[in-house]
Formats: sequence, structure tokens, C-alpha cells
Amino acid sequence: MATAKTRITTDLDFDRQGRQISYLRLTHSDDRHAFGIIPVPIALLANGDGPTVFVSAGNHGNEYEGQVILHDLVRHLDPALVRGRLIVMPAMNYPAVLAGSRVSPLDGGNFNRVFPGDPDGGPTAALAHYVETEILARCEGAADLHSGGRNGSYVPCAYLHAGGGPELLRRKLDAARAFGAPWTVIAKGTSNSGSISASCDRLGVVMVATELAGAPASTVPRWRSAGPG
Repeated sequence: MATAKTRITTDLDFDRQGRQISYLRLTHSDDRHAFGIIPVPIALLANGDGPTVFVSAGNHGNEYEGQVILHDLVRHLDPALVRGRLIVMPAMNYPAVLAGSRVSPLDGGNFNRVFPGDPDGGPTAALAHYVETEILARCEGAADLHSGGRNGSYVPCAYLHAGGGPELLRRKLDAARAFGAPWTVIAKGTSNSGSISASCDRLGVVMVATELAGAPASTVPRWRSAGPG
């Protein structure tokens, strides 16, 4: 289990069974957050023994398709159908999600460029540090759902980086086949060590990212509690 320093707290119990819906409490104070806490939604669905998988959306706040999918997943997936542990962040870069922007309005940070983050850095870097050291470090697999945002539209596809060595790539390809997107794109490697894909490569986590169309007509989804599981 990761024990890295962090200024983020949560009452989520990673070892508890069933459905939990909570927040990461990111300490940050500015003109918009006088009380010094930014609540970042997180959920966990766990049932018995099995792998731990992290799924996320809202890495870029104006990419809505993944956010809609994961909000729906948290509300409707029966934990009894899970074998292992599913950690869900449907609005990972929450300040950017609320602003409907690609990057955080708090510090201009692009969440997919700041890994491994910095526990003493700005809010974007601190949150990325928590995701890498306290969440991804627990995981065997991950999926980060991207789309074209306001300015682009992509063929719906799984998107893999070929980093991490041949065995990890083989496992990524198996995961992409199971994911079942109509197309799979394989990039030769990640050109930016600050991406969540690069983070997963460092940790040996099987990552499948996506591009899910884009130029959406949907509005920003709002976090709602699904109630006790």
C-alpha cells in the first residue's frame, strides 16, 4: 500500500466491500475556495477477491462522454457483479470539469501532463500525485476515458501507448480486445512522461485509454450520490 506524503484526505475505505461514494478533499485556498477544500468525487465498488481497476474521466474537463459513462456506471452497476475492486473518478480534474475547460482554472495545469505530480505543488500537481501514489499504486489495470472535447471529433477507439516493455504491451493489447472498441490505436510510445499512461507504465499497470468521438452537445454532468450500496 502506498504511504507517500499527501495533503489530500478522504473517508473512502479502500478495503471495504460494497458501494461507497465520497470525495477526495484537496486542500487549497484561494478567492473561490475560502474554506480551503476542493471536493473531488470518487467511488469504489468492491466484492470479494480479484484485481483492482481504476477508471477515470474528466482528465480534461471539457471531454464529456467519459464523464457521462462513469456517472451512469457508479449509479447503476451492482457491486455484486464486480469481482475485485473498481475505483471510479468520473470527474478527475474536478476544477476543470466545473469550468468546462481542458485545463484547471485554478493553476492552468493540464492534468495529463503533470504526473507523477507533487504533493507540495499546486492543486493539479497535488491531485496527480495522489492518483499515482495512492490509487494507481493499488491497481492492476486502468482505463482513462478521453474524447475530442469541444474542438475535435475522433473515431471511437481504444488508445494504447507502447511503453513499458513487450510483456506489458501484450497485456494492454489483451485488455483492448476485451474493451471491444471498434478501433484500437497504438502509439509507438508516450511522448510525455507527465501523462497518466506514462504513470501506469512506470507502475506496471495495464492502461487502456480512449478517444470517444467529441464535439459534444451534452452539458457538464453533475455528481450525484447513488446512495448506500
